[in-house]
Amino acid sequence: MRSEAPANDRATISGLSIATRAAGVLLLATGLAAFLVFPFRYGADLAIPLADLALGVFLLRLGRAEATKRSGSLARAAWLGLAPFLILAGALVTLHEVGEVIVLRTTDARSRAYDTRLWIIDHAGVSWLGAGRSRSWYRRLLAQPEVTIVREGDARCHRAVPVEEVAVRDEVFEKMERKYLMGRLWRALGRHMFLPNDASREVTVVPVRLDPCNMPTSRGR
Repeated sequence: MRSEAPANDRATISGLSIATRAAGVLLLATGLAAFLVFPFRYGADLAIPLADLALGVFLLRLGRAEATKRSGSLARAAWLGLAPFLILAGALVTLHEVGEVIVLRTTDARSRAYDTRLWIIDHAGVSWLGAGRSRSWYRRLLAQPEVTIVREGDARCHRAVPVEEVAVRDEVFEKMERKYLMGRLWRALGRHMFLPNDASREVTVVPVRLDPCNMPTSRGR
């Protein structure tokens, strides 16, 4: 004779199964959205969306288990605990690609080229990037200032010039936050993406001016 789980247990397991399926759908949707906004030639950038897609399928399979079946419920709970973080990661990847995204091509000491997808703004007659001081691509452009910017399919040589002036920094990053959806969301919450929200904290980002290679070398603004 087959034993049945108590009604309370069945309700709990059924609720967990529904939650698992819901998380799977969200992960699939987030992963698919992030996947679709990436040009396919930048395959290395698809790691997070593909993780969302894979885990979404896995969660959906778990969610299809019989609602009264108790085996695997701990596994479902564990994966559900991980799901919100992957949903957030996929959403951030997607938001990063909402708006204009260019490709910065830097080179290292061995002349190996690296492509990085970044936001860009036009300000005071030239283009600007925002760089975290610890970023590897920023360290490469400090060593090799001549870089290539691929914008709307047009590749052009630029000389990258970090600018430390506070007034310029504030103008550039305020404009960048207003241009991009993620920046506007942060501002709506009363926060900043690039500048420290606490005056006592060190500024870890710097605006980088992109001078055309045929422009005479200059410093500052």
